[in-house]
Amino acid sequence: MSGEIDAVLRSLWSVSEDMDGLVATLSAIECPSWQGPTADLARREFNAVVTDAMWAQQVVGDAARNSVLMCPVGG
Repeated sequence: MSGEIDAVLRSLWSVSEDMDGLVATLSAIECPSWQGPTADLARREFNAVVTDAMWAQQVVGDAARNSVLMCPVGG
């Protein structure tokens, strides 16, 4: 059982590191300054993507940290 828990933890940390990269990439991209009526919508949608990625990163990181507490020791 310990090996399975270790595998899950490694998987969660891997996803968390991938999310770090995604958040950094999204944060580095500037929201396009389009002209016209779609500009506000484009900015809102872009910001929502960045916010969702940051939230997902937090959830995955929390799950990885908390999984040690939730899994019974020794299976």
